[in-house]
Amino acid sequence: MAIDKHKDYNQNFWELGSILGTTLGLPAMLVGGTLASNYGMLVAIKSIIVGNLLLWAIGLGILAMTEERNSAVGNIKEYLGKPAAIINSIIIIGAFILWYSIQIDGPTQIFVHLLNGIIPTNNEIRIRLGAGLGFFCSLLSLGGIRLIKWVCVIGFPLILVYQIYAIFTLGIPKNILTGELSFSAISIVLLSWLPGAINLSTFYRHAKSKVDAFLGLSIMTIAHIIFQSFTALILVNEPVQIILKENTQSVFYIIFTSIFVLWGFICINLSNIYFASAGWDTIVPEKFHSAKKYAIIGMLGTLTYTFLQKAFYMGHLERAASNSIACLAITLLVSFLLKIIVKHRLRPSERFINSLCWFFGWVSSIYTQVIFPMEPTQSLIVGVRSTFILYLIILFLEESVWALKQTIFNAKNQKS
Repeated sequence: MAIDKHKDYNQNFWELGSILGTTLGLPAMLVGGTLASNYGMLVAIKSIIVGNLLLWAIGLGILAMTEERNSAVGNIKEYLGKPAAIINSIIIIGAFILWYSIQIDGPTQIFVHLLNGIIPTNNEIRIRLGAGLGFFCSLLSLGGIRLIKWVCVIGFPLILVYQIYAIFTLGIPKNILTGELSFSAISIVLLSWLPGAINLSTFYRHAKSKVDAFLGLSIMTIAHIIFQSFTALILVNEPVQIILKENTQSVFYIIFTSIFVLWGFICINLSNIYFASAGWDTIVPEKFHSAKKYAIIGMLGTLTYTFLQKAFYMGHLERAASNSIACLAITLLVSFLLKIIVKHRLRPSERFINSLCWFFGWVSSIYTQVIFPMEPTQSLIVGVRSTFILYLIILFLEESVWALKQTIFNAKNQKS
């Protein structure tokens, strides 16, 4: 892996926790408000805690399996082989470009609403404003990981202070809906940041030590629980609702909210660009690995927002990419566990089997997505389940055949 001047390999736990803690983004934060509206505030917060602890466990496994300073794609290449790494690099680039464009929409809605009180706005102005935000973030990304670090380290306490202030300003509405933990609600929390969890090694390769990486992961998890619980407590599930809430006519509140929204947008989209760059480094020749790649990725995300965001197939592509990464998560974690457990025999087809299980799960999720287009969690569950079941079947056959061969070999030796 080429090391360039834009990379910083001496980050402590607070810097790592701040970077990944602030890279939740407004859409993922609003998951808390959506769950509170559908299930009740208490169930939402329980689901947020459980979902993020599961993501922490997945992240722990990803960090434990990462050798040296591998990016996410480096892990894929190690466990699934080069062909799978190339395919997943394309998926990762496409997925994070899509998420880059999605992140543009929330702040744009809020700023258009604020502008509407000053000048008349229309869809063209909204698109231009969103494109301007995307272009601005693309230029900032030229600063690489060092700029991302400082933007997020400053942004982390800023976002936290804003949320405390907003809770006291808006108050906590009474929500009498109660209930037990919902697997569906937990799945939504998982899906909101699962791609980021799988790609953690792309950022945590910059850790000063393993200790800093693991402690940074814990700080990130606590931050995500707090940030998602914030929207559950104030019952906000749409970006513009933060401005439209009662008691929000204060100029200070509007300015502080605008800073929070803009800073959060910059944090998440700088990180989206950097996540995508791991795939870029795999499929693009090394001579194009300069800082310009970040700006190119950001511009592609901006163009996607400008011209393709309303295309009917964009949501399906985003879901297919998310499901692929979810199946990849199970593949990587199971293959890592098998390396620890299965030490009594060789597994010459290990990478092929890993690739097969990932691909089978992904195809199953796509098939389910076509059959149940309105149920996003269903395709995720089917894909992950299919990957795991195929692994169990193959492992059963491998162990049985190996044991049978050993029995026959031992019997022959005894006779001779």
